[in-house]
Amino acid sequence: MGTWSVKENQPGYNLHTGSGERMTTYSVKFPKPFEKTPEIFLSVTQFDAFHNNNIRYNVEVMSVNTEGFKIKIRTWYDSKIYSISGFWLAKLD
Repeated sequence: MGTWSVKENQPGYNLHTGSGERMTTYSVKFPKPFEKTPEIFLSVTQFDAFHNNNIRYNVEVMSVNTEGFKIKIRTWYDSKIYSISGFWLAKLD
């Protein structure tokens, strides 16, 4: 298990600018590789967003393998997210 976090000063981060659908990814490398591909659970524990617009976001797991995975974070319309973070848990069946 571990934490993840993305914010406006990171290269490629665009959830705080413009409008329409925008997304960024975050890569997680396991401290020790698994013997087989684990199941991943995600949570969102913090976000900082512009208060005059609705807050719209989606967080999902992508590209899971025995060494790690990617998290895709996206927003759309006029939402502006300055930072978002959470926890992840990897579990074998």
